Amino acid sequence: MSSDNRSSERRHHIRYRLKNTVFATIQGDYFAHLACVTDLNSNGVGFYCTDEGKTFPGKFIILDLVSDRNRSILCSLSARIVFATETGRRKNDLETVPKRYGFKFVNLSALEKRQLDLITKKYALSE
Repeated sequence: MSSDNRSSERRHHIRYRLKNTVFATIQGDYFAHLACVTDLNSNGVGFYCTDEGKTFPGKFIILDLVSDRNRSILCSLSARIVFATETGRRKNDLETVPKRYGFKFVNLSALEKRQLDLITKKYALSE
């Protein structure tokens, strides 16, 4: 058996870290708080959340992207979960275990993909 050191994240696209605070809200009863987006592109979104999120179904979810000024950036994007991993316990907070989530967008229209490209350019750090 070969020893592969492959990550649970098997993305083959460029991720753009964000310079401005952007949040993800998942429609439905999944999280009580907003999730802080860490990276974004037209293929998917990654974020951290400290909530005890309910188990995501193997099906699609709908999420919204919201700016730090509580403005909707883009609403009702369909996505599916790609991974959820614990990041480790926070210091002095034994009950809160932040998780890193990765979602892949699915069934997006050409307009939504273009909007995601524009949002990425506006909110992402320059490389």
